Amino acid sequence: MWLRQVKYFLLKFLRLKDSPRAAALGFALGAITNFLPVLGFGVILAVLLAGLFRANILASIIGHYVFAVLFPVCMYLNVRLGQLILREDIQDLSDALRSLARLDFHSLAPLTKTFIIGAGINIILVGVILFIVILRILKSHRKGLIAWLASKKPLKIKPLRKKKNKKIK
Repeated sequence: MWLRQVKYFLLKFLRLKDSPRAAALGFALGAITNFLPVLGFGVILAVLLAGLFRANILASIIGHYVFAVLFPVCMYLNVRLGQLILREDIQDLSDALRSLARLDFHSLAPLTKTFIIGAGINIILVGVILFIVILRILKSHRKGLIAWLASKKPLKIKPLRKKKNKKIK
C-alpha cells in the first residue's frame, strides 16, 4: 500500500509543470525542514521557504513528507555533528530527554548549542546536495522516469554524456 503512495507522489513530483530548478529547490527546502524540531509546523515552514525562494510549493510539501520518516535520524545527526564540531562530550542523549521531561532546561543548555550548530551545518549540506542531485535527475531523466513509473516495464537509463569516438588516421 505505501509503495503505491510513494509511486503516486513521485509521479506527481515528476509531472510538475514548473522548471527543474524550481522543483528541485522546492523539494530540497521541504526536506531540510525535518532538521528542525518544529513539530507540526514543518509543512507551513516548507511552504513559507518555497514562497520566499520562489521555488515550487507542491515540491516543497512533497519533499517535507518524503523526509518526514527520517525526522528522528535528522535530530540525532544534528546532535552528533554538533558534538563533532564543538568537540564537546555532552550528557547522554537519554539523560537529555529525561531533563526535557522534567522541564529542567538548565541541563539542556549544552545540548541546545550543540544541536543548533549541528542543525545549521546539516541544513546547508543536505539542502545543497539534495538540490544538485534532484536538479540533475529532473534535467536528464524526467521523461524516462515518468514513463517507467506509469508503466510496469524495467527502468532503462541512458548515459548522461555520450562519448565521442575519435577515428585514428
